[in-house]
Amino acid sequence: MKSKYLLLCIFISLSFIGCAKINSALDTDDIQYLSVNLRAHSVAEGVETTEGLKVVFENFTEGFRLEYILKDGVNKIEKLIPGTYSIKYYRRN
Repeated sequence: MKSKYLLLCIFISLSFIGCAKINSALDTDDIQYLSVNLRAHSVAEGVETTEGLKVVFENFTEGFRLEYILKDGVNKIEKLIPGTYSIKYYRRN
């Protein structure tokens, strides 16, 4: 009988801890996404335009990755979360 009460007390305690974690998650602020205007200029020999290059934004801290194919002129990249990014360019095959 004592073991049933002990198990019941443990279950109730864990339920309160779980509810407290859910409430603290609800108190967080919404993420304010960033927008970036990107204009790329080629300085590499033999590369006339940046149109069609793939740019990859990686935020390793948050585990966020965004791939974008560049167009000619200004490129507006949206939905970036705040943080530190590694930015790489790749030539598409």
